[in-house]
Amino acid sequence: RTVLIHGARHAFFLMTPAGWKATFPPHVPAAFYRDGESWANGPAVMYVNTVTVDSGKAEPPEEVFAKDSADFVKSAPSVRIQLQPSLRTSDGHEALVRRFSGDPQGNEELVAYVNEVTVSPIIVLTARTPESFDAAREAFYGLVRSYEFVTSHIDNHSSLPCGLSNWGQ
Repeated sequence: RTVLIHGARHAFFLMTPAGWKATFPPHVPAAFYRDGESWANGPAVMYVNTVTVDSGKAEPPEEVFAKDSADFVKSAPSVRIQLQPSLRTSDGHEALVRRFSGDPQGNEELVAYVNEVTVSPIIVLTARTPESFDAAREAFYGLVRSYEFVTSHIDNHSSLPCGLSNWGQ
Protein backbone atom coordinates (compact mmCIF):
# COMPACT_ATOMS: atom_id res chain seq x y z
CA ARG A 1 0.00 0.00 0.00
CA THR A 2 3.03 2.31 0.19
CA VAL A 3 3.58 4.61 -2.78
CA LEU A 4 6.91 6.33 -3.46
CA ILE A 5 6.72 9.64 -5.31
CA HIS A 6 10.09 10.86 -6.59
CA GLY A 7 11.56 13.32 -8.99
CA ALA A 8 14.24 15.97 -9.26
CA ARG A 9 15.49 16.66 -5.72
CA HIS A 10 12.58 14.98 -3.90
CA ALA A 11 11.13 11.69 -2.71
CA PHE A 12 8.23 11.03 -0.40
CA PHE A 13 5.96 8.20 0.68
CA LEU A 14 2.17 8.03 0.89
CA MET A 15 0.02 5.16 2.14
CA THR A 16 -2.87 4.16 -0.08
CA PRO A 17 -6.01 4.41 2.07
CA ALA A 18 -7.85 1.19 2.91
CA GLY A 19 -10.45 0.46 0.25
CA TRP A 20 -8.55 2.47 -2.37
CA LYS A 21 -6.11 1.52 -5.15
CA ALA A 22 -3.08 3.43 -6.43
CA THR A 23 -2.38 4.01 -10.11
CA PHE A 24 0.21 5.98 -12.05
CA PRO A 25 -1.51 7.70 -14.98
CA PRO A 26 0.28 10.08 -17.36
CA HIS A 27 0.77 13.64 -16.14
CA VAL A 28 0.50 13.01 -12.37
CA PRO A 29 2.95 11.17 -10.12
CA ALA A 30 0.20 9.05 -8.48
CA ALA A 31 -3.57 8.77 -8.35
CA PHE A 32 -5.99 6.89 -6.11
CA TYR A 33 -9.49 5.54 -6.66
CA ARG A 34 -11.86 3.37 -4.62
CA ASP A 35 -12.05 -0.39 -5.07
CA GLY A 36 -14.64 -1.25 -7.71
CA GLU A 37 -14.35 2.17 -9.39
CA SER A 38 -11.81 3.66 -11.78
CA TRP A 39 -9.41 6.58 -11.89
CA ALA A 40 -11.08 7.90 -15.04
CA ASN A 41 -14.69 7.63 -13.91
CA GLY A 42 -14.75 7.35 -10.12
CA PRO A 43 -17.19 9.69 -8.37
CA ALA A 44 -14.33 10.68 -6.04
CA VAL A 45 -10.62 10.31 -6.80
CA MET A 46 -7.41 11.61 -5.30
CA TYR A 47 -4.11 12.48 -6.90
CA VAL A 48 -0.70 13.91 -6.10
CA ASN A 49 1.18 16.54 -8.00
CA THR A 50 4.40 18.41 -7.35
CA VAL A 51 5.65 21.88 -8.12
CA THR A 52 9.42 22.21 -8.50
CA VAL A 53 11.50 25.22 -9.41
CA ASP A 54 14.81 25.39 -11.25
CA SER A 55 16.51 27.23 -8.40
CA GLY A 56 16.12 24.19 -6.15
CA LYS A 57 14.25 26.03 -3.37
CA ALA A 58 10.50 25.41 -3.37
CA GLU A 59 7.94 28.16 -2.99
CA PRO A 60 6.15 28.32 0.36
CA PRO A 61 2.73 26.59 0.32
CA GLU A 62 0.97 29.95 0.64
CA GLU A 63 2.50 31.12 -2.66
CA VAL A 64 1.69 27.85 -4.44
CA PHE A 65 -1.88 28.11 -3.12
CA ALA A 66 -2.19 31.75 -4.27
CA LYS A 67 -1.04 30.87 -7.82
CA ASP A 68 -3.19 27.74 -7.90
CA SER A 69 -6.24 29.72 -6.75
CA ALA A 70 -5.69 32.49 -9.29
CA ASP A 71 -5.48 29.92 -12.11
CA PHE A 72 -8.60 28.13 -10.85
CA VAL A 73 -10.62 31.36 -10.61
CA LYS A 74 -9.59 32.34 -14.17
CA SER A 75 -11.04 29.11 -15.53
CA ALA A 76 -14.05 29.05 -13.16
CA PRO A 77 -14.95 32.55 -11.88
CA SER A 78 -17.81 31.18 -9.74
CA VAL A 79 -15.52 29.00 -7.62
CA ARG A 80 -15.50 29.46 -3.84
CA ILE A 81 -12.33 28.83 -1.85
CA GLN A 82 -12.51 28.11 1.86
CA LEU A 83 -9.69 27.69 4.35
CA GLN A 84 -9.80 24.36 6.18
CA PRO A 85 -7.94 23.22 9.29
CA SER A 86 -4.32 22.33 8.56
CA LEU A 87 -3.26 18.70 8.80
CA ARG A 88 -0.07 17.31 10.36
CA THR A 89 1.80 14.77 8.22
CA SER A 90 3.45 11.66 9.65
CA ASP A 91 6.84 13.38 9.51
CA GLY A 92 5.57 16.44 11.39
CA HIS A 93 5.07 18.87 8.51
CA GLU A 94 2.03 21.11 8.34
CA ALA A 95 -0.17 20.80 5.26
CA LEU A 96 -2.32 23.81 4.40
CA VAL A 97 -5.77 22.63 3.29
CA ARG A 98 -8.23 24.52 1.10
CA ARG A 99 -11.68 23.58 -0.21
CA PHE A 100 -12.65 24.53 -3.76
CA SER A 101 -16.34 24.37 -4.69
CA GLY A 102 -18.81 25.88 -7.13
CA ASP A 103 -17.06 25.17 -10.42
CA PRO A 104 -19.33 24.83 -13.49
CA GLN A 105 -19.15 21.00 -13.38
CA GLY A 106 -20.24 20.92 -9.73
CA ASN A 107 -16.99 19.35 -8.48
CA GLU A 108 -15.86 19.64 -4.88
CA GLU A 109 -12.15 19.56 -4.05
CA LEU A 110 -9.92 19.46 -1.01
CA VAL A 111 -6.32 20.41 -1.71
CA ALA A 112 -3.40 20.02 0.71
CA TYR A 113 -0.20 22.00 0.15
CA VAL A 114 2.84 20.59 2.00
CA ASN A 115 5.85 22.73 2.90
CA GLU A 116 9.20 21.25 1.81
CA VAL A 117 12.57 22.72 0.85
CA THR A 118 12.98 21.36 -2.70
CA VAL A 119 9.41 20.63 -3.84
CA SER A 120 5.84 21.71 -3.19
CA PRO A 121 3.75 18.54 -2.94
CA ILE A 122 0.02 18.96 -3.62
CA ILE A 123 -2.47 16.27 -2.60
CA VAL A 124 -5.98 16.58 -4.06
CA LEU A 125 -9.39 15.01 -3.50
CA THR A 126 -11.82 15.78 -6.30
CA ALA A 127 -15.44 14.61 -6.25
CA ARG A 128 -18.32 14.94 -8.69
CA THR A 129 -21.05 15.24 -6.06
CA PRO A 130 -21.31 16.50 -2.47
CA GLU A 131 -22.18 12.94 -1.36
CA SER A 132 -19.08 11.40 -2.94
CA PHE A 133 -17.00 14.25 -1.49
CA ASP A 134 -18.29 13.55 2.02
CA ALA A 135 -17.74 9.79 1.60
CA ALA A 136 -14.09 10.29 0.54
CA ARG A 137 -13.07 13.05 2.97
CA GLU A 138 -11.64 10.73 5.67
CA ALA A 139 -9.57 8.84 3.07
CA PHE A 140 -8.12 12.18 1.94
CA TYR A 141 -7.22 13.14 5.52
CA GLY A 142 -5.55 9.75 5.96
CA LEU A 143 -3.60 10.14 2.72
CA VAL A 144 -2.29 13.57 3.75
CA ARG A 145 -1.44 12.38 7.26
CA SER A 146 0.52 9.43 5.81
CA TYR A 147 2.86 11.77 3.88
CA GLU A 148 6.53 11.27 4.74
CA PHE A 149 9.38 13.11 3.04
CA VAL A 150 12.37 10.75 2.75
CA THR A 151 15.00 12.89 1.09
CA SER A 152 17.17 14.07 3.96
CA HIS A 153 20.26 14.97 1.92
CA ILE A 154 20.05 16.67 -1.46
CA ASP A 155 22.89 15.90 -3.89
CA ASN A 156 22.11 17.38 -7.28
CA HIS A 157 25.13 15.63 -8.81
CA SER A 158 24.04 12.10 -7.98
CA SER A 159 23.04 9.75 -10.77
CA LEU A 160 20.23 8.38 -8.59
CA PRO A 161 17.03 10.36 -7.96
CA CYS A 162 16.90 12.69 -4.96
CA GLY A 163 20.53 12.27 -3.97
CA LEU A 164 19.96 8.71 -2.80
CA SER A 165 23.15 6.69 -2.67
CA ASN A 166 24.02 3.11 -3.53
CA TRP A 167 24.49 1.23 -0.29
CA GLY A 168 27.37 -1.20 -0.22
CA GLN A 169 29.46 0.67 -2.80
